[in-house]
Amino acid sequence: MRSFLLLLLLISYSILSCTSYKETGYLTVESLQDGVFDIYKISSSSTILFTAETNGSYNQKITLPVGHYLLLGDCSHDTVIIKPDHHSIKRVHTVSFIPPTEVSSSDLFSIQCSRYEKTHFRQTLSNRFSINLFAGNHQLLVGMVPFSISIDPDQKTSEKREYNLSAIKVEIPENVSNSSPEYKTLSDESSYFLSSRLDMISVTIGQKFGHWTFLLPGDFNLELNGTLKTLHLKEKEALTINPSFIKIQPVIPLDLEQFRIIQGSSPLVEVNDGHWINLDETYPVLPGQLSLKLDNSFTAITVTTEQNELLVKKVNSIQINSDCNLWDWNCLGNRNIYLYEKDSPSYFARSVTDMPTLYFQDSVYVEIEGSKGIKTPVGDKHIINLGRLILKTRYEHIPNLITDLVRIEGGDKERTSDLQSSELSIPMLPGSYHLARYNSIKGSDDRKKSSIPFKILPFNDTELEYTVMVSEKQLHSIQQHEQSRISSKDNMLYSRMRKSYLNSWPLRTY
Repeated sequence: MRSFLLLLLLISYSILSCTSYKETGYLTVESLQDGVFDIYKISSSSTILFTAETNGSYNQKITLPVGHYLLLGDCSHDTVIIKPDHHSIKRVHTVSFIPPTEVSSSDLFSIQCSRYEKTHFRQTLSNRFSINLFAGNHQLLVGMVPFSISIDPDQKTSEKREYNLSAIKVEIPENVSNSSPEYKTLSDESSYFLSSRLDMISVTIGQKFGHWTFLLPGDFNLELNGTLKTLHLKEKEALTINPSFIKIQPVIPLDLEQFRIIQGSSPLVEVNDGHWINLDETYPVLPGQLSLKLDNSFTAITVTTEQNELLVKKVNSIQINSDCNLWDWNCLGNRNIYLYEKDSPSYFARSVTDMPTLYFQDSVYVEIEGSKGIKTPVGDKHIINLGRLILKTRYEHIPNLITDLVRIEGGDKERTSDLQSSELSIPMLPGSYHLARYNSIKGSDDRKKSSIPFKILPFNDTELEYTVMVSEKQLHSIQQHEQSRISSKDNMLYSRMRKSYLNSWPLRTY
């Protein structure tokens, strides 16, 4: 019995020893510089399993179980079959990109690539200027430029290749940043953006002021707060761009809270059709011409900025006030206002009452909804309070005499147009006017004009009574409805009927 147990123990030990034994081989990946690479074991053509070794080191002999392996280097891969007691030799080749200046941790350089197509993983290397590639054909994105490199698989020794880079940065000189508080903190808070001009690729990268961006030589677009500059970077070139600065400053301080209450947002300025900036803030831009357009305007102005200089562009404002309570939301901002340049038939800006309307132009005329046609010069005024004209119309009939036009005309030569309106209560800008009536004689080309002068004062009502000559039929119709008004208890209904019939006589309106 004892002999049997001893025999059984020896057999079990032999079986355990055989099953724990694994055949191994060796691998060395030669390189001209130190580094690590990843090792994957391929268990089948469709499955890749990661081995216990997470990585291997170049120029070191590595022991691996026999099998088929995938080796992943920088932006490249290779495969190897490890055989029992066999030493396999692979090699990588060094590709170095040489920057034209010293490099700091805040500078920017990147390489993007695919290591192995089946892993669906895109590798990004930041601020690494030297990489190790296995042999083969490789497509890299260096900075923002496609870069192809081919290394012969039959090459027996590791090779080193070098390529010269270019560099660019946007920087505010110290003498400029120390000259005015307007420039302080801009270097840390502002960024510039670079994109390749190649049609085949669309990549944009951003970098902080005062720090380098390293790129392959070529053509690039530099963007800064809506301004654009095209650059051609030469090999080994280190280009520094000094910006200019712009500030849009209202002539008088603005109540931005009033904008937010009525308009829902603060006013903005559009730079070069697409980039928006705030008022009263200093922005770095690229020197040269740029267009500026206020968010309530339909036309832009052009200004020119100089390197290392601050351009303060003044913006004017005019506020047309209705006689509204601050809490009356149905009244505040309920009428459009329009701004015109002198002798222009089309308005260049539109806004609403009870808040500032901004403009860059010098000679500006303003027009109010409800009294369209009368344009008043703004001059150096910043606030205009509206008045109101209340019209009371009497109707008479004289045979063969008809009033075919009633309008309000400017009472002085600065009024550039006139008004026709069917409103009984008309908001108007303060000033002198007259009510003009044009009467025609039936069957004759004779037409006579009569005028009634009046004045509009700020926040005051001006009542004006005038007579309109109508046909006998029209007068009868109006009288019938006047009688209906007396017997009607529904004053609101009568008001709507009266307005309809008052507009029925042939008075041409805008």
